[in-house]
Amino acid sequence: MTRNVAGANYRLRAMAYFEQRLRSAIEADDPEPYRRELSTISQMFRLDVDRVWLLDQLSKMLEAGFEPNDPFGVVDNLFKLLPEHVDAVVAVTNALVRLPKANAWLFAAQDHALRQILSEGKKSANPGTSGLVKDTVNFLTSRGNTRFLDLVE
Repeated sequence: MTRNVAGANYRLRAMAYFEQRLRSAIEADDPEPYRRELSTISQMFRLDVDRVWLLDQLSKMLEAGFEPNDPFGVVDNLFKLLPEHVDAVVAVTNALVRLPKANAWLFAAQDHALRQILSEGKKSANPGTSGLVKDTVNFLTSRGNTRFLDLVE
């Protein structure tokens, strides 16, 4: 077995394992024991893992009340899914900026990617997505980050 095939097999196994653990966490009566394990998804954004799969898993996590332990770099990688997945990327980005533990500097450090996500979202044909852009900008502004005010009318 070549190195690339072995690496791909390990990635697929890791992805299947993560999906199973997330499903278990969502169905659990007490999801608390899963939080730390699932929060490592942010590390996967730095590896050679399918970004669309990561977007889907992160969306499910955020919807279920879980969050990445280190959102630094996540926005930079989400931006690489534009424009094909703009609606999902904007929805996940909006959820990320609202995380209680998210430090505002994380998004300032990923300013270029965040601007691209919000700009593409503003152009979306989906009115819900453009509304989320406005909501995201307003939320960031309320936390002192006024860099994106030019994106809302």
